Amino acid sequence: SAKGNHYGTYYLGSGYYSGTIFPKDNIKAFECYSIAASHGNTKAMASLGYMYYNGLGVKKDVNKSFEYYMTAYEKGEIGLANNIGHIYHYNFKDEDNAIKYYNNAIDNKNYMGKYNLAQLYLTSTKYKMPIETILELLEDASNNDVPDAYYSLGILYDN
Repeated sequence: SAKGNHYGTYYLGSGYYSGTIFPKDNIKAFECYSIAASHGNTKAMASLGYMYYNGLGVKKDVNKSFEYYMTAYEKGEIGLANNIGHIYHYNFKDEDNAIKYYNNAIDNKNYMGKYNLAQLYLTSTKYKMPIETILELLEDASNNDVPDAYYSLGILYDN
């Protein structure tokens, strides 16, 4: 990685993060991801977004998390649409953009996006969806291995 191989630096960070290659060390992982991200590695940017969001190896900072997620997303990491929608929904309280990004996630077969969209519709005062629509989203998410969707379905069917 001394010669500027940002892919190697990214994978070095992943080794520290997971603890499968080296002893788990979030601070070293964060440092490696930062170097790789500064060279344009979008996977490292996504990893930094996750670390900032969860306060792993760095002080929790939702705004920095959002910036890294959005930059990586705009550079092609479309799998981050759900993460971006989640921040719009739960942290920025912006349902319009949350719906936009959850739908982008759904369009890219991210079934967690369906679960999150259902949760937004269940709690929204702005958007009212028929319960059948919400159940359909949750059933599709649960059929695609989103564990929280099973729980939500159980509560809705119980009520």
